Amino acid sequence: MKKYWSGAITTIGFMCAVGAIVPQVAFAQDAKKETPDASQVARGVSVVNRPRPDFDALGLRVGSFLVFPKADVKETYNSNIYATQNSAISDFITVLSPSLAVHSDWNQHALNLGISVDSAVYGTHTSENYNEFNVNADGRVDVLRDAYVTGALQFKRLHEDRGDPNANAAAAEPTMYNQLTGRVGGSYGVGRLSTRLNGSVNVYSYDTTRLTGGGTQDNSGRDRAEYEVGPRVAFELVPGVTPFVETLANWRRYTAQASQYRNSSGYRVNVGTSLDLGGVITGNIYTGYMAQNYEGAQLQGISGIGFGGSLLWNPTGLTSVILNASRTVEETTNAAASGYLSSNVSLRLEHELMRSVVAYGSVAYAQNDYVGNGQKETIPQATLGGEYYINRYFSVSPEYSYKKKNSNQVSGSYTDHLVSLRLSGKL
Repeated sequence: MKKYWSGAITTIGFMCAVGAIVPQVAFAQDAKKETPDASQVARGVSVVNRPRPDFDALGLRVGSFLVFPKADVKETYNSNIYATQNSAISDFITVLSPSLAVHSDWNQHALNLGISVDSAVYGTHTSENYNEFNVNADGRVDVLRDAYVTGALQFKRLHEDRGDPNANAAAAEPTMYNQLTGRVGGSYGVGRLSTRLNGSVNVYSYDTTRLTGGGTQDNSGRDRAEYEVGPRVAFELVPGVTPFVETLANWRRYTAQASQYRNSSGYRVNVGTSLDLGGVITGNIYTGYMAQNYEGAQLQGISGIGFGGSLLWNPTGLTSVILNASRTVEETTNAAASGYLSSNVSLRLEHELMRSVVAYGSVAYAQNDYVGNGQKETIPQATLGGEYYINRYFSVSPEYSYKKKNSNQVSGSYTDHLVSLRLSGKL
């Protein structure tokens, strides 16, 4: 426990020391010139994410790049750390999250780099401790006035949450895995017509997990690569309304020979529209049809209506309402099911109470329908929180979250309450 608190106190002390020194640094004056004017409201940006000239990080200028260091300390009380239906066990969790973001400041093209770490320490149940990190790079090459190419590469070291649909209830520790993601795309526009071609690959690699009763679980059967590619054609019907048609093909390939019966191929056909109604309502919505077919004869294909999108409504300069929705086909470790249809919808409200205080609340609902064994899960959630900007360098964010999973499987349901407080320091 001494080591547990020592790490948190040391990090908080370091952040406070940085906050005392930073105002003396000379680069601050030059960076101020790049800060957006307070009267300008960013188009298509919510209250929480919009520029705040009095509180935004100034960054460090290194040649033609801006560097943004940041460090968070988050303390959380989790009422059900193992996501169990009965005999819930609670604990306090400290998460230390240093990060570094680098953004180019060029007239043409763009390059962004980032690295972040999440180190979680449990107060009592230290077997749940985990260390995650994320390294990413993305960029844009401007070929012509209305043509550009984008690319991204990202490597993540992650843990599987205890409440994840694929989590092993008998695991004595969180299951760790790696995710390597690559994306490339191109866009070209002629007048009101625009075309886009995107491709991506996600490679997953899972660690072996220790089990509660002794022994280990070999997770190499979950290792796989997922490929997706497809074009999108859009036409600006009237200013601010741009309907589009999109087709996406995918292939999912497992590494282990014993799991290759789960190899599949699928597609999505979407029809939707992008919106920009005077900057008040922005985003896109779509619906369509999707299907996933499996190579294993024992696995049933999955098909149905798909949908998705994100809409932002700024009714005033102080309030934002965000609607998100999606329906996708997901992989499963359940041997009796091909996969599951994951349907998600959320509604979030953000409001600026004062220049230095922002509050937010959200409700969300998810439903997982497994194909092949009749399993069904519904997951309602609610979150309430806010952020207080102490000054340009520090902010404090309290948050409460409620989550309930209802399942038609034995011991598949649980309820979880999380109360957290985060201190953020940035340059």
